[in-house]
Amino acid sequence: FFLPYSILILFSICLGLLYQTHAIKVIEEEIMSANMDALEHTRDVIDNSLVDLGEVIRQIRHSRTLVKLKYVDDPLSADRVMWVIDTIGELSSYGVGNPLILDYFVLFPKSDLVIGAGRAYRLEYFYREVLHIPGVDIDEFRNRFLTGRIGRTFLRSQILGLEGAPESVVVFVDSL
Repeated sequence: FFLPYSILILFSICLGLLYQTHAIKVIEEEIMSANMDALEHTRDVIDNSLVDLGEVIRQIRHSRTLVKLKYVDDPLSADRVMWVIDTIGELSSYGVGNPLILDYFVLFPKSDLVIGAGRAYRLEYFYREVLHIPGVDIDEFRNRFLTGRIGRTFLRSQILGLEGAPESVVVFVDSL
């Protein structure tokens, strides 16, 4: 009497396990496919951002005013201040339309001048008020970024002080 019911229950359990195993495999494949699509989309967004960044760097490298300022000791002297103003305007015209690129600055080690889109700073003020790396003083900043030639380098993601507010960013550094 008990044996037929046991066989029926055992058959139902085995059938349920078979369907559950199949359903888990299908769900796993769908999740993997969705994750791969998301990763590919993220890769495309990052690749496009890098292309935008490369275009801005190319424009900066070919800027006559930036090249002239690179070798000047005192860019704010009366006869050269127009170079700085022209450079500020030129950097503003590059315009980065990509939301992943927060901002960009050009640092001139010879004159301690920093120029960004629409603004210029002395290096000390820039480092203290605009872009500060916690735990790094101005001398270490100079040694790390303004001495020698730096190839295209990404710094690991870190929280920087950007205009007084902490921002989690990946910094890209390149020498002109």
